[in-house]
Amino acid sequence: MLKEKDFDIVLSDCKMPEMDGLELLYRARNMKPKVDVILMTAYATISSAVLAIKSGGVDYIQNPSR
Repeated sequence: MLKEKDFDIVLSDCKMPEMDGLELLYRARNMKPKVDVILMTAYATISSAVLAIKSGGVDYIQNPSR
């Protein structure tokens, strides 16, 4: 979808079947450097949060446990 349209923001889960959220973040930032990417996960770690922000994510949100 990013190839076809312009978006202001991408909101993505970190755990997905075909690619994880960090890979999506890298691809989105390479295709559309101005798009804001927010990642969310129920499996948050400090290291993954730091990596997401250092990689250009604007926020990293921990989902509440079920």
